Amino acid sequence: MKYRTCEKCGATLDFGERCNCDSQKRVTYQDWEKAGEFYSIVSPGVLVADAIVDEMVNNLPPATMRAGMVQIGEPYSHRYDEKRGRWRGTYATFVKAEDGWWRYCGNCFVGETEERGEDPVYIPAAK
Repeated sequence: MKYRTCEKCGATLDFGERCNCDSQKRVTYQDWEKAGEFYSIVSPGVLVADAIVDEMVNNLPPATMRAGMVQIGEPYSHRYDEKRGRWRGTYATFVKAEDGWWRYCGNCFVGETEERGEDPVYIPAAK
């Protein structure tokens, strides 16, 4: 089977496949500075610049760091993991997407790249 490479982002495409790199949201470090809050400008699937992941890793030791995957080292929240039958921390997760960009996967359990589990239900304290 023949493959081709997107001239803009370098993605490998099947014959007849169109690259969607122009339609994907990309967040730069300047976008983050302007917004002030990371989670207000991202959602799973968004591409973020190397500088953002570097800043996070340099400020907080990663929970996971291996070729092509980084999880920031402070839990964002805790969710119930039905596979393990207990509550576990979730971490901001990034996978290498293309030169200079990482794909934000959401807040995932350690070693995973897809969000799962139930968000906790908060019950207000009685007055």
